[in-house]
Amino acid sequence: MSRTTRRAGAAGIYHVLIRGISQQNMFEDDDDRAFFLRKIKEIKRPCGVTLFAYCLMGNHVHLLLRQGDMPLGTFFKRLGAAYVYRFNHKYGRSGPLFRDRYKSAPVEDGAHFLDVVRYIFQSPVRANLCRRPGEYRWSSYASLDGRDSVVDGAALFALVPAAGLRALADQPSALEPFASQARGRKPRHSDEEAIVLMAAAGGAASAGGFQALASERQRQVVSVLHGQGVSIRQLSRLSGLSKGIIERWLKD
Repeated sequence: MSRTTRRAGAAGIYHVLIRGISQQNMFEDDDDRAFFLRKIKEIKRPCGVTLFAYCLMGNHVHLLLRQGDMPLGTFFKRLGAAYVYRFNHKYGRSGPLFRDRYKSAPVEDGAHFLDVVRYIFQSPVRANLCRRPGEYRWSSYASLDGRDSVVDGAALFALVPAAGLRALADQPSALEPFASQARGRKPRHSDEEAIVLMAAAGGAASAGGFQALASERQRQVVSVLHGQGVSIRQLSRLSGLSKGIIERWLKD
């Protein structure tokens, strides 16, 4: 099947979504996130890309950027090649990490631009990772105070003053820029999101806390989390249980 032609925005500004393949985590630790941002900073200038905002989640990334003279595809090919090579080498895996092509939605006007900024900054709030955007470390919210060197702050503030963006970012967003996941597919979660679910289901927010639960309670929590889309591998990593035990409990 041929690929759908991307719709171009008049200003060349796009909201871009990159997802992990099969909803896999794109980042396993903060070192991965820091490397991803360093590569963006390194690659965007020679590709002519202007970055206005970003947010790194567990299994996906939001970017708001303006295309330069080169196609955006060139930027993402270079970014993907550098990041995936390192990720696969570090974790002993092979094959692609990103899901298909990146998704992009053109930003048509100033009001839409503000909606996208708010949506991006509110992403960790919607995922229950924090109460306010400023509490989340891996978004460009810090750029509003001049503490983020990855985004092009001068270009951003030429469009919207920092004070206005800060007030806007704290407001909930009703924007739905990309289609939701395929019907019937269980949601997949980052480790941070899965920990929130584990705490809600059993009151344990760490492997040690989970181990302190009674065995029957552990079984119940495992069943609930797996039904909510937490993978067996994640359950093992976050609970301290072996995959064999979890598989046996789920089978029983």
